[in-house]
Amino acid sequence: HYSFTDTKVQPGKTYIYTLYDVDYSGKETEIGSVTLRLRSGSAIVADNYTLMPIYPNPFNATFTVPFSLNEAMNVKVSLYNIAGQQVMDILNNELSAGDYHFAVNADVLSSGVYFVKTNFSGTSTPVTERSAVTERSRSDHKSHTQKIVLMK
Repeated sequence: HYSFTDTKVQPGKTYIYTLYDVDYSGKETEIGSVTLRLRSGSAIVADNYTLMPIYPNPFNATFTVPFSLNEAMNVKVSLYNIAGQQVMDILNNELSAGDYHFAVNADVLSSGVYFVKTNFSGTSTPVTERSAVTERSRSDHKSHTQKIVLMK
C-alpha cells in the first residue's frame, strides 16, 4: 500500500503521477500512472496566478482573500461599497511567487454588500539587448471583482 499527498496542486491544472518500484540493483519497474485534473470550481486560474473565492461569505467583521502567484507580480486589492466608492485599500504591493491568504478586518464597516476588486499585473523585468540592459514593463494586467456580504 502506497500513499502520497501533493500539497502544491493548483485548481484547473492537470497532474500525472507515476509509481515506480526500484529494486536493490537499481532496476525500475513502472507500476502504473494516474492522470488527475483538478476542478477549478469557482477559482479563477490564469497562467501566472490563481484567485480563489473569498471566504467566509457572508462574513462577520473578517474575511480572507486567498490567491497564489506563479511568478512575482504587482497585486492590488481594494474594497468597494454598493455605490462603487472605495472604502478600503487592502493591499498594493509587489509580491513574490507563493500562496497568500490576506485576512481583512472590516469591523468598522456597516452590514451590506461589498465588492473586492483584485488587480494582478506583471513586474518590470530587465531584458538584455546587444550587451545593453534595458527595462521592459509587462503590460499584462488582469482585474477580477468578487461580491461579498457583511452581516453583523
